[in-house]
Amino acid sequence: MPQEIPVKHVAAIVDGTSSSFRAADAAIQVAARSGAALTAMAIVEHSTLRQLLRARILVSNEMDEFERDLDVSMRRHLAEVCERARRQNVTAQGVLLSGNTGSLLPKYVAEHKVDLIVVAAFQSKDVLRDMIARQRQLIVDYAPCPVLVVK
Repeated sequence: MPQEIPVKHVAAIVDGTSSSFRAADAAIQVAARSGAALTAMAIVEHSTLRQLLRARILVSNEMDEFERDLDVSMRRHLAEVCERARRQNVTAQGVLLSGNTGSLLPKYVAEHKVDLIVVAAFQSKDVLRDMIARQRQLIVDYAPCPVLVVK
């Protein structure tokens, strides 16, 4: 019989999609059952924003406004997950990280002793063309702890 892994700190990755809110709800359930701390986490990928600029989807004068709007939106989504957790008697904090997922995530997980990351599922065929699917794949690839992928 496999040994049970103690979970004391769960991180739910939030990106504003309905699937990420389903994953966050699963993270809240895990935290409630295990008595773990919960961090709702969003990561704004600057490299992705630069790709939009290079592809001329955004022009440079739109970039600052887009980044501000994205920041406000992500903070609102994080607050929503924290409120959902509060309603389940789970203490949660929201964290907005900005930069490269591959370097930020392992550092945050190690510094804050995250035992489990919960992320929404993605289709592997979409990883090359869909930025959210790509970020989810990066989380799975770079996480130094177990990752629960929620469909």
